[in-house]
Amino acid sequence: MKKKPLLILAVVPVTWVCFALFCYALFLTFDYSSRRIAANQPLYPERECRLPPESFSESDLIGTWKAGSGEHTDTLVIQADGTYKQFVQMTSIDVDYESDWQNWWLENSEEGIPYVHLEGLRLCAVHPNPTNCDHAGSGEVVWNDFCRNKGIIMTDESLLIVLGSPGISQPPRGINLHLPSLFLDNAYGYELQEP
Repeated sequence: MKKKPLLILAVVPVTWVCFALFCYALFLTFDYSSRRIAANQPLYPERECRLPPESFSESDLIGTWKAGSGEHTDTLVIQADGTYKQFVQMTSIDVDYESDWQNWWLENSEEGIPYVHLEGLRLCAVHPNPTNCDHAGSGEVVWNDFCRNKGIIMTDESLLIVLGSPGISQPPRGINLHLPSLFLDNAYGYELQEP
């Protein structure tokens, strides 16, 4: 009889360890599955998507747009003939990229939000750990289209979302161009450069 309490004392810690390991494995499975999102599936709760001013037209996109600062800059020169050129400078990894003239076009979503399609856009400047700027798009990485609340994949073509500004101090033409985000806090946007 004296051996039973000793046996119970030996089994209880093993049971607790197994239970703790099971809970940890369950947490990892839940955490992983909640982050592994397929394209066209909701990613995060909706983020505010302010429509551009009512006067917005395709001609408001024409000009030079810049994102980033300091060591990483990404500049787009958008022309009225449906072409654009991209310049990326990243001094930290010695990148000085200039594209050929490539195609762009504007499309409105069902919700009335304008999207700029850019063929061949390089996304290296927005990448958290870039190594080069050799490829268009981002492969099979899922981006958060926070206006439509779904995941999208941008391979050979990338999207910029045309959004109005919520602030009192308005940007030129009242718009900014935003990439869908890689992370909830990520807000990579292009601002129009005054001539």
